[in-house]
Amino acid sequence: MSEEIMPQEAGSISFGRALAALSCLLLATPLLNIVAFPLFDATFTYARDISVLACAVMLMLLACAAVFRPRMLRVRWTNRILVGALVTGSLLLVPALVSHSAPALVVASTLASIGRGWATLACGMMVARLEGRRVPLCVLAAFAIAYACASVTWFLPSFIGLMALAVGPLVALALSWPCAGRMLYRAEVSESPRDISVTQPASFLALSSMLFTSILLFKVLFGYALRFDVVDSNPVADWLIALAAIAVVLVIVGVRRAWGSARVEADSGRFPWDTLVSIAVLAAVAGLLCSMLPLAWAPGASTAALTAGSTLFELVSWSIILALAARSELGAVASIAWGRGVASIGSVVGAALGSWAGSSIGVDHVTVIVISAALVLVVTAYVLFGFRYFSFEKSVASVVPAVENARADAPQETLESRVAALAEHHGLTPREREVFEMLAHGRNREYIESKLVISRNTVKAHVKHIYAKLEVHSHQELLDLVEDASE
Repeated sequence: MSEEIMPQEAGSISFGRALAALSCLLLATPLLNIVAFPLFDATFTYARDISVLACAVMLMLLACAAVFRPRMLRVRWTNRILVGALVTGSLLLVPALVSHSAPALVVASTLASIGRGWATLACGMMVARLEGRRVPLCVLAAFAIAYACASVTWFLPSFIGLMALAVGPLVALALSWPCAGRMLYRAEVSESPRDISVTQPASFLALSSMLFTSILLFKVLFGYALRFDVVDSNPVADWLIALAAIAVVLVIVGVRRAWGSARVEADSGRFPWDTLVSIAVLAAVAGLLCSMLPLAWAPGASTAALTAGSTLFELVSWSIILALAARSELGAVASIAWGRGVASIGSVVGAALGSWAGSSIGVDHVTVIVISAALVLVVTAYVLFGFRYFSFEKSVASVVPAVENARADAPQETLESRVAALAEHHGLTPREREVFEMLAHGRNREYIESKLVISRNTVKAHVKHIYAKLEVHSHQELLDLVEDASE
């Protein structure tokens, strides 16, 4: 991979190239669960959780750096270090497993995991550059390919699976880097999304958004499904169930496109995320309820339902994260890194709960009932109260690209008169009028703070009030309003 990263526009992205990269990357998840993690159990079971947690922390640190201190990304050096970690960890993994050395296994798996996290970010950055409505289709196709390949790995020697696990993320990174490198460099040298969002609130989705909280919750269920009843259930059937869930998504998308409403979605680039989340919730609750039954078939049925639900939500979470990155290029690093980091945290928590409940099957069924009932209560409460005024589709649609160095197209005197007329008409205060005029001139947060000698939070509050009074949702709408003021 070339280390030269130029601050220029990425070229057009081939759908085939993006699909190949994402398929290679997504294949790592089933390979870890089918091939690598079972081998960890003979040496040190918790190496899997430590490595996943390390990857999550690394991604979330990258997200925080991208939001608050983009210069800290140090793209060239970060790429060298993390690619080196991926290669080194992959090479050390087999010797660590053969020698049954717990410390060596932790080091190798952690290095490989944080390297895969970097590949995840790079691959996501490239896929996000596809034309809007092709992003979820690329994710859907990549999942189908990855899970189909995962079903085949059950009949192959373990060393082939470990080799594919090492090579796949490297291939994904190599395919993604020409585009991702340029985007990461631009993020490093650009104004931080946190500062841009002061004057352009809709340009960036906050890390505290309910969207990311939803991803965390459902990934807990995903981790629970992976580790619940790992002894008695049939893992091959689980992956076939995942493929069936993907087939359901294909049918839903096909049906919606066949009817009249799908034509509107295709034009706007929207995807039936809310519908898929509803189905995923039903499957997850059904799986948790089955786990409470004292019947021989209940654990297997529970795992199957949880697998189907978590697979659907994994499709949704990937699609949504990449759609956010596509709508806000300057916030792409934060959206992808934070989203995948939160997802990994959820997987670790869910895996711990799944192991606890699984070990109690046939021994202490009350523990299984308590854990499953608690998860049902949390999911139900979240859906009833959290989802009441929330929509994944609207959350993505609410994010608009940041307008860089743009100002209303009018002579100085005309611009001032239009701003004055609008300020009077909409009841802006004298201070809000001053801020409004600077926004119309394309001034950023730093300029407004310095010019008016006010704090960042004061600027943010004024901008919020101005947007509300003018009934606009983005900087571009504000500029359009000023330009059309004469009408």
